[in-house]
Amino acid sequence: MNKSLIAALCISVEAVLFFMFVMPQFNQLSGARKTLDERTALLADTKAAQDNIIRLEENYKTNEGSIQKILLAIPKDRRLDYITSSIQIAADSSGMKLKAISFGEVAKNTGEYQTLPIHTELTGTYTQLLKMLGSLEQSLRLYDVTRIDAGEDSSAGGGSLAITLDLVTYSLK
Repeated sequence: MNKSLIAALCISVEAVLFFMFVMPQFNQLSGARKTLDERTALLADTKAAQDNIIRLEENYKTNEGSIQKILLAIPKDRRLDYITSSIQIAADSSGMKLKAISFGEVAKNTGEYQTLPIHTELTGTYTQLLKMLGSLEQSLRLYDVTRIDAGEDSSAGGGSLAITLDLVTYSLK
């Protein structure tokens, strides 16, 4: 009986030692596995984000020409000199005479762009006006016509029209 008591005592001491030393390590190991799983998921997300950035950069490089055209149509700044020269070139190429040009206050929209109103006074014929509008439409810069007023130009005579043309152009904020 002494032997079985010693064996039971040894087994119980081993069980206590097992629960004191091995079980905490097992819990720590399961916590480490959970942390490893979380970090593996984070690493996969980071790798996916990096792949998306690389794909975005490749798409940008392949579409850079289109992006530059869009930036010309809706530039970051107003560039009033470019707007003035583009309207002057459109008027000259159509045979119209640009008498005056003025710019209104920039209207801030809630979107990503702002509008710039333009008021022009021109003289020319109806056909020349159509050519000028076609030329503005072909321009890289985006223009919207908001109003056209035309009447007989008494100072020029000979079928000329005094034309008031109000436009809006856009720039990024």
